[in-house]
Amino acid sequence: MSDIVKKGFFRRCLYRATGAYLLEQHIQMLEQQVKTQQMQLAQMEKEREEREAQDAQQQQFNTASQERLDHLELHAAAQDEHRNNIDAQLQQTAGQTNDLQRRMEWAEDGMREAGLLLPSELQLFNKKSYSQAGEDAILMYIFVMLGVPLSQCNYLDLGANHPCDMSNTWFFYQQGATGILVDANPKLAEELRRARPKDQVINACVGPVSGETLDFHVLSADGLSAPGDVSEVLRANPAVRVLETIPMQTVAVNDLMEQLGGAPKILNLDIEGMEMEILRSIDFAKYRPTTMIIEMIPYSKQLVAGKKNPEILRFMQEKGYVEYAFTGINSIFLDKQFYEKITGVSLEG
Repeated sequence: MSDIVKKGFFRRCLYRATGAYLLEQHIQMLEQQVKTQQMQLAQMEKEREEREAQDAQQQQFNTASQERLDHLELHAAAQDEHRNNIDAQLQQTAGQTNDLQRRMEWAEDGMREAGLLLPSELQLFNKKSYSQAGEDAILMYIFVMLGVPLSQCNYLDLGANHPCDMSNTWFFYQQGATGILVDANPKLAEELRRARPKDQVINACVGPVSGETLDFHVLSADGLSAPGDVSEVLRANPAVRVLETIPMQTVAVNDLMEQLGGAPKILNLDIEGMEMEILRSIDFAKYRPTTMIIEMIPYSKQLVAGKKNPEILRFMQEKGYVEYAFTGINSIFLDKQFYEKITGVSLEG
């Protein structure tokens, strides 16, 4: 075989081998593309299935939400109907209540014209007394009988002491009345502020004039604490001792009544040993308390029977007050002018 023939043969063989290799490479590339497309198709199918599952869940959620919404709308409609029924019942009840109220008012007017006490007024007489000897119950009776609302029984409590215990004004505070409480003991004044926030509490000594300074002696028995000389109190009560002495400003009764806006319905005076001095300082021509509670006997652990301060009794009579009651400790005085103005009846005493 000639060289030319050989070269042509080898060239043809090379071309065939190269073509077969390239064809094989192309086939492999096509196969890889097919695999890639198959994987992509599988991934797309998976995503489609996931979307279909999500769509199904969303559809279920939408269906449940719609059912819940329908249920809520039905419930709201039922509630509206129930509310309308209640409103109708309330209107009917209000009409019945108004009718009953008018009937009660007619009945009360008839009882008043007949001079009878109302049931609500009778119930007051069964109340608990907070005073030392029932003074608040007597005062309540006076004002009920005179037609004065208990919520309007303002007060000036001089020597108020404890907010509730043995207080002549606590009952009226509970009925809505307010006033001024004066006590020189700082501890008691703070207790009064906490227990009776609607009242005005003044920590001072009561005196004939305002602005003076007195030594106030705080004793172990609160009710005996007093300004000035307490030696007689200590002699009469050996178990009592002085806890501290405090310089304290004085405030006059007239100034307190001016601050209150006029004479109170109740003036309670419990100033150890200074009752006459305080009484003489009051301008009765300008300020006439409706009732006054005044301690009439000295403090004692022994029973004091049938004894009361004759000087105070004479003074109050001269000022136009009648002693309405004596509890064995305190006298309750009633202003004749007020009584006669309200009742039109002359009050002797």
